Amino acid sequence: MALLGSATLVWAAARLMPEFAWSEWRKMTLLAHTARYPAVWEGTLSGPDAYNAPEAARPGRTWEADAFAMQAYPVSNLHSHSQPLLGYLRLLGVEPDARGALRVGAGGSFRSRVFSLAADGSGALEARDLVVIEGSRGAVSGGPGTVQF
Repeated sequence: MALLGSATLVWAAARLMPEFAWSEWRKMTLLAHTARYPAVWEGTLSGPDAYNAPEAARPGRTWEADAFAMQAYPVSNLHSHSQPLLGYLRLLGVEPDARGALRVGAGGSFRSRVFSLAADGSGALEARDLVVIEGSRGAVSGGPGTVQF
């Protein structure tokens, strides 16, 4: 079972080892956790920020520490939802570049209230200010408002 913080691993591997990156991404989803640990309720619809390793005394469950109440309510952290989403976006080539532009790739789709990406690399961003988007069709500048690329 991959750590929930594996989005950075997925991001790093996406360019050099795409098959490995996709494999690691699949391991970090709630679906994978549920399949691996069907009797563990945390990690089904929501989860903690980390799970115990398979060799731990409580595999697939959340970690424990005297100072924290993670065991009492082990679904109070957004890492189990945000890290797979971030990893998926990185697999699609959505990332900032060194100049502050937003790079977008292709090969999959994503849709939220403020950003959409089609498999062909086209999409739209609801920008609050001026943005530059580097896509497969070149650079597009725009904003504030809807920026199509």
